[in-house]
Amino acid sequence: PPPPPPPQPMFMPMPGFESFMQQQQQRPPGTPSRSDRDQPKKPADATPKPATPAKESPKGLRRKLRRLAYTAFFLASLNRLTNENKFRPRFDFLFDVRLKEMLETLHRIYKTPDGPLYSVTFATVMGDEAMELTELMNVPKTLSKDEERVVAQELAYCIENTPTKGILGTHRKSGVFEMIRSGNLFPKGYFYDMEKNAMEFDDEGRTSRVTDCNARMLLIGLFLMRALVETLYLKTEHYGMVVETTQKAERNIRLVSTLLTYIYRKVVGQLVVMDQGTKKARVSIPDVPSELSGVMHTDQEIRPVIRVVKKSLDYANNLLMHWSEEYVKRLRGAGFT
Repeated sequence: PPPPPPPQPMFMPMPGFESFMQQQQQRPPGTPSRSDRDQPKKPADATPKPATPAKESPKGLRRKLRRLAYTAFFLASLNRLTNENKFRPRFDFLFDVRLKEMLETLHRIYKTPDGPLYSVTFATVMGDEAMELTELMNVPKTLSKDEERVVAQELAYCIENTPTKGILGTHRKSGVFEMIRSGNLFPKGYFYDMEKNAMEFDDEGRTSRVTDCNARMLLIGLFLMRALVETLYLKTEHYGMVVETTQKAERNIRLVSTLLTYIYRKVVGQLVVMDQGTKKARVSIPDVPSELSGVMHTDQEIRPVIRVVKKSLDYANNLLMHWSEEYVKRLRGAGFT
């Protein structure tokens, strides 16, 4: 039988590669190549001479001087901006980063599909099957007693599932531990007026004295207002809660956000009274933050709803007070360990 055909190459050789390989195969073993023969031989005892540094050209010197001038100008500008308080030091920059990291962590936890907060919020407030919660605001009433009770239960279930878990840690390296310390420069526009009035700041705007009541207010303000109301509720599409917000969802979101803000306002009023050490029977509730007044209902508008879900509002208020007290106690204790 005829011999089998030779195997085809798995690659396309470069031009001239075959002739080169044939020359290598025809060359006897031990024969130096042409390139090796052309190179002059070095004596065996020759020692390499140390290389002499090349003299730098005037152009290279000018380039170095130009870089030094740029560096000096940058340092001088940095020093001037620091003295004029237009440049925030490294510690303040890192504190801003820690705040953003905490918000992102809370958003990731709140948006967990199988988490209690996301399921309750989506089903009760934003989902297609959600009820029209704003019907509780109608005066005169448009719902029967049975219908009102069903809608009130849905709204109460949403209010009572407020975020009250110490999910950011209670150790010295946690972001919340740094947040409740004195000397922090919070980002511009972070505080509401009622929070500014309850805290003390130095001439540079840093927190000069953070009491336990102030620390509790900072925690609740972060967990409830910044990470939930201001972002996931009032900016649902931006933070990926829903693809498109329906009109019914917008009305429900506005009502729930107003009620949660009402709870926080009441908590701030209680903490201010506790911080002052005065025994006052009636706690004054601060006004709605001016930053949120345009997207919130007034107290007069939600008064019918407050009467219906008052027990749930009181439950959420007491839950936040006890949770923040225990949280701050553990964070303060971590400073001595």
